[in-house]
Amino acid sequence: MSLTGHVRSFAIKLTERQGERLPDWLDAVRQDDLPSLRTLAPASTATPLSPV
Repeated sequence: MSLTGHVRSFAIKLTERQGERLPDWLDAVRQDDLPSLRTLAPASTATPLSPV
C-alpha cells in the first residue's frame, strides 16, 4: 500500500473509532517499510497498546 493509502486508512480508524484494528494497521505499515512511517510503527514494537 502507498503512503497515502496508509494515512487514509489510519484516518478512517480514528474517525470511526476502530482502535481494535490498529495492530493490523501497524503490521501492514511495517511490512511496507515506508521511511515516512517508521517512527509511527517501529519494527521492534512488541508491546500491546493499553486502553486509555
